[in-house]
Amino acid sequence: MKKPKNSGLGQRLKALRLNRKMTMRFLAQKANMQEAVISRLEAGRRDGINTYTLRRLAVALDCSCDELVIGPLTSLGGES
Repeated sequence: MKKPKNSGLGQRLKALRLNRKMTMRFLAQKANMQEAVISRLEAGRRDGINTYTLRRLAVALDCSCDELVIGPLTSLGGES
């Protein structure tokens, strides 16, 4: 079975949403999009995401687009 292209994005989207104690409905309202879009993204059932949608989600979640796409950035120097 083929892995959906954006399953990592979907997992990060859901984790960020839950971490902020948001429902899908609340996030959808805050990002001005349909709840079904959030659901499909989180489930990895959407082929791709455009930069406009990505930016709206990032603003609604108070995170960077990079955090949604690649995850949280870690220090390059390691632990001190």
